Amino acid sequence: MNKHRHRDVTDWFSSQTKKNVQTGGVLRDLLERAKQMAETFDESVRYPRGRIVSQNSSKTDMSGVDLSLTDCSGVDFHNSMLAGANFEGANLSHANFNGADLTGATLRRADMISTTMRHARMSGTDLRHTDIIDCDMRGAQLTGVLLNDANLTGVDFTDARLARVNFTRCDFFAVILKGTEVTGCNWTGVRLECVEEIVRAMKLERGGTHGNTR
Repeated sequence: MNKHRHRDVTDWFSSQTKKNVQTGGVLRDLLERAKQMAETFDESVRYPRGRIVSQNSSKTDMSGVDLSLTDCSGVDFHNSMLAGANFEGANLSHANFNGADLTGATLRRADMISTTMRHARMSGTDLRHTDIIDCDMRGAQLTGVLLNDANLTGVDFTDARLARVNFTRCDFFAVILKGTEVTGCNWTGVRLECVEEIVRAMKLERGGTHGNTR
């Protein structure tokens, strides 16, 4: 009996050892693959929810990158190519998008408090339902941008170019439009107390310049 028991225990231990070795091999392969993926940057990779992006992401081609719901607060994206990027629901407060190309990008429902976007290029960019508070957009170029229901409190559009931008139901309180070129924008539902400031700041066509209120 003792011999049989010893053999049974030995066989069981041997089988468990083989399983552990096999499992360990699988784990090692997975860890090695994860390490290789981490070392290789792919602009189309989907970042895990809540991940904090590298603070210095300037002058980088990140076209099509998915950073939705990601903490990008304070990140430097200046002069980066971000065409088609997805920042939906992301924290972009204090981020630097100066000179960045955001053509076709989605920033819907993002937090953009004190974000800087000087001379940024936005064409067809989706900024609906976004809090864009005290944002610096001096010299920015916005064409066909969707800003429906956005909070634009304190945004500085000095010397910016706004063409066919949809401002429907925007909060336009304390917005700066000094020297702003405005063409064919939609102001439906913008609060009346803001209209005078908009009209006063725009260069009207009838005055021989290039802005209009259509």
